[in-house]
Amino acid sequence: MSTSFEEVASWIRNGRGADLVSFLQDTSSHRHFDINMREENTGNTLLHIACQNGLKNIAKTCLRNGANMNLQNNRGRTPLHHCILYGFSALAEYLVSKGANDAIVDMDGYTCYEAAFS
Repeated sequence: MSTSFEEVASWIRNGRGADLVSFLQDTSSHRHFDINMREENTGNTLLHIACQNGLKNIAKTCLRNGANMNLQNNRGRTPLHHCILYGFSALAEYLVSKGANDAIVDMDGYTCYEAAFS
């Protein structure tokens, strides 16, 4: 049985990091799962969702499994935009330390720092 993006995203939204780790460690269950898959309505990736919720350990799990921290959602926002917008500065600092590009602009022309004050 295949695990859907929606199911994995639900684990993240509900802070079920252990389920995510278990799923990603079991290569037979996720060999066709793309860690950078996007939510249909928003274009958010699993990393976007972790960052919206301030879940640093889950964000780290996503990154260790190949998540691209500079992918933009349908509004042009990166996971770093979400960290700053939702006030998760420690997670934002972590992403920047790992190479997140803080110069990427969203569809409104704002960097992650500018978007927080718009």
